[in-house]
Amino acid sequence: MKYKIVEISRSELLTKGYSEHARLHDIYGENLRIYTILDKNNGTIGSFILYIFNKLWEKHIITPPFLTDIQLRINCKAQNPSQVNSFYKDILESIALFLREQQATVVDIVLPPYVLNGLPFVWAKFDLGIRYTYLLDLSFSEMELLNRMSSQRRKNIKDGEKSEVVVDKIDDTEIIKKLALETLSSKNAKYSEDLVNRIVSQSSSERLFTYLVHDNTDKLAMATCLSVEDEVYYLFGWVNSNAENSNAGTLALWNCIKHSQSVAKRFNFAGSKIPSVERYFRGFGGELTPCLSISRKKGVSNLFKK
Repeated sequence: MKYKIVEISRSELLTKGYSEHARLHDIYGENLRIYTILDKNNGTIGSFILYIFNKLWEKHIITPPFLTDIQLRINCKAQNPSQVNSFYKDILESIALFLREQQATVVDIVLPPYVLNGLPFVWAKFDLGIRYTYLLDLSFSEMELLNRMSSQRRKNIKDGEKSEVVVDKIDDTEIIKKLALETLSSKNAKYSEDLVNRIVSQSSSERLFTYLVHDNTDKLAMATCLSVEDEVYYLFGWVNSNAENSNAGTLALWNCIKHSQSVAKRFNFAGSKIPSVERYFRGFGGELTPCLSISRKKGVSNLFKK
């Protein structure tokens, strides 16, 4: 391969300026691997992350759960279009060959939206697919964000704000964990309770934030998000199915979006293949964004799929 790919240890992350990766490593633990891409002079020209674990003695390499891509960052100094295309092709080809060398039973990763060339992975005998998410530009004002929404989402927010409910930003790990696990269980989602616990344990940090909607007697809805660099990811939510207030879920998510404006440039709804969930996310006015997915499976695993 043209470029070397080298794993960075946890102790090296801060000394080499990878503070954001260090925070993610604190959340995801040892299964999160951080890699740098080096040129022939050992200069750093890029980085990415993978989530690697063993299940039934089989090695799995996937996108970190609850994130939408492998956070591939590339420093391209070329300006000539042909040279730019060749530079990206060479890097992607190096990543594809690196993944093949890992001899994993399952590879299932997603590239960031700006990566358009999946051919190096096809040539390396990976399957090429597409995933979708909605990205919301947070540079708009609150009024502009509301105007971009569907009339139903605006009505949900307006009616929710008029109702006698309270919206609080909380960091109570027991409440967040309980409601998050309840949601994941009710959807029959495949998830790691240990990972959910690790994520929720970051509730006191600025990176993870949760909004809870409640009235005098009951919890009505919750939304939890994670800030990574200049993007906020919607991780999980919860809605009280027995409550009469049907606007609480939207109100919780809307408060997360408003808070995100102070910490990031984009809000990532993290996508969904479920039609009703896709329709709900679509109503917030984000841009439908495709991402290339790369897979290669010698076995079958649905762990962590959303």
